[in-house]
Amino acid sequence: MTGPSSSRGPNWLALSALGLLALLTMIAVGQPVITDDTWIHLTLGRAYFEQGPWLDTDPLLANALGPPLPAAWLTGALLHGLERVAGFGGLRLFHVFMVACIGLLGFSILKRATRSIPLASLGTGLFIALSGYRLIQLRPHLFTLLACLLLYRFLIEPEKPASRARVIGSIALLALWANLHASFLLGPILLGAALGGLILGLLVGSAEKRQEWQARARPIALVLVLGGLATLLNPTGFEQHLAYLAAGAETPALDRVADEWTRFSPFALPPARVPPSPLVWSMLWLFIVITPVLSLLALRKPGESSSSEWNRGNVDPGLVGIALVFLLGALIAVRFTWLGFFPLLLLFTYLGRSRWPVLPWASAAATLVLLPAFFTLGPWPMMSGMLPTSVAGYSLPYPTAKYHAGAIFFLDDSEAEGKLFADYYLSGFSGYWLAPRIQSFVNGTLNVSPEIINANRPIRERRGEAEGESFTELLDRHEIDLFLGTRLPRTPPSGRPWYSTTGHLNNTEGWIPIYRNLAGALYLRDLPRNRASLEKIATYYEERDIPFDTQVGFEPLRVISENPRWAILHGLIPSYFDQAVRASTGLEPARRNSAMQVLARYYTALGEHEAAIRMDTRLARLMEEPDPSQRRLVYNLLHAGRFEEAAVVAGQILASPTASALSNHLAESALEIVSGQRPQAEIHGLAVFTPAEANAMGQEVPIFIAPRQRP
Repeated sequence: MTGPSSSRGPNWLALSALGLLALLTMIAVGQPVITDDTWIHLTLGRAYFEQGPWLDTDPLLANALGPPLPAAWLTGALLHGLERVAGFGGLRLFHVFMVACIGLLGFSILKRATRSIPLASLGTGLFIALSGYRLIQLRPHLFTLLACLLLYRFLIEPEKPASRARVIGSIALLALWANLHASFLLGPILLGAALGGLILGLLVGSAEKRQEWQARARPIALVLVLGGLATLLNPTGFEQHLAYLAAGAETPALDRVADEWTRFSPFALPPARVPPSPLVWSMLWLFIVITPVLSLLALRKPGESSSSEWNRGNVDPGLVGIALVFLLGALIAVRFTWLGFFPLLLLFTYLGRSRWPVLPWASAAATLVLLPAFFTLGPWPMMSGMLPTSVAGYSLPYPTAKYHAGAIFFLDDSEAEGKLFADYYLSGFSGYWLAPRIQSFVNGTLNVSPEIINANRPIRERRGEAEGESFTELLDRHEIDLFLGTRLPRTPPSGRPWYSTTGHLNNTEGWIPIYRNLAGALYLRDLPRNRASLEKIATYYEERDIPFDTQVGFEPLRVISENPRWAILHGLIPSYFDQAVRASTGLEPARRNSAMQVLARYYTALGEHEAAIRMDTRLARLMEEPDPSQRRLVYNLLHAGRFEEAAVVAGQILASPTASALSNHLAESALEIVSGQRPQAEIHGLAVFTPAEANAMGQEVPIFIAPRQRP
């Protein structure tokens, strides 16, 4: 190997590239709280803090099968206590600290195994790529990542037999782990895989090596037995072990959790912005090919191909066992791709024991090349998807727009009660602020029956589930009192499932609109059991001089007219809306038409179909390129039940050579619905806005007020 002076260049180059990658990763990790399940753990942690880990009921869910399984009760209590003491800023700093510990420990393990700073830097960068999408989520799995690395350092790393202190520490770690995260069984699996590798090594190793491996195997076996028993020291004993084995069985039924239990598909290219990234997919393929080969070479008897450069280091058979077992884990589900660290460690251990003089510079250059690959083909597009674009946005405790904070805080302030249906990812946030007064239909704990899970998708698609059942009948069968619809009717932004539910109950008999802004709407079931909530809502609006009729509900145009300031602050309209209204009746054609376009877009987004029809009917006559106006006309005419007029405009779109792809698709769908080829219920699934139009409106409107710190 090269000396210290000749290594200085590649060392600094590799460390600089890794430092930049780590810095940007930490910026993504430390952003406002974006992990949906964090809110669930905070809420359950509040209950655990007050009542202990044995809860009588589930405070979050209206249809819970029973109390939540306290698989991560200690994590919840820890996060809640931290949030009480240090606020959301403290949670974010703790998140950064945990990820920093994981990264530094991973680098230390790689450095000790490879004896090379450039190789350790490259390996750490690849580890960040493997685990990046998990690292940015503040969830109990961070403890599992750290615990796996600690257990390897304490017991398995090939130095010398573990000391008594490390054995005791490992047993304590396993006991603690069983109360922090349901994935604690990875600890015994790690130990069992290492022990199996060492036992196999005893059959083929030299006498000297057999003595060393036997000495190392004894403490591992001891911790495997005693630590395994220590994992029973949790609130539910052995039941916790069964819960891990059953995890994920029902999750795919939601058709949403693309970053959880989806299996790795080696023969299908990964879709965009969904785990695994192309870089991670390629790395897993490399591990699939090379890990078995390196494992066979490591276990060859002395004298067999002894001159082989790949066999010179006599790699630890304990690591071989872990690499083989954990490679299978990485292939089981995309949430476990970080387990690829151990096949990566096996490969880099071989590389570090080689005598190639160009290896330091090659490793440093590869670390440098990893940077653009990480940001284009790696997990960065997913990690940075919610990053604020300004310092002010980064300083917020959480992204208010993502969690529809305006609607949630309205329910909090109005003191409404009942069972709430909201999109899956919102239920943790809503529960944090509203439970137990308002409980969710379903959330990430999946502590509900399969019947509840199966109803989730039909509700978002605005249809019944049973034969002959209507959408509203499905809501009534599950006794849903409050419905939070979200998102603009736009074309999907990614490969993930996408549903716009904001208008699902607009003008629906038996449901009263109680709150509206640009990207969401709240509805209340008009039944005697909800009368008290309706009166509280009416009082809330009366105290703020907001017009509200208990028979008709929330009327956006009336609110905009009578209290425009409230409408602007709560995200119904942009601040220049009144200027657009005045300009829409002016004489200057360009300014008038531009103002009418603005009004028509917002009327459409707010479900004011008749007002939008009037505006776009004028625009279609005045504009030389009427495509956006005609597209909105078809959409609003369908929603207003004016099918014959919608068919006429759809025909005009299809006859136009300049019509956009979205307009043509909408026109074709409209004609199929009008002719009866498609059910009328599919009207609610049609998109009318392009991504550019939807994003522009979102930037023009302060969709949600920056929330104050609430107790």
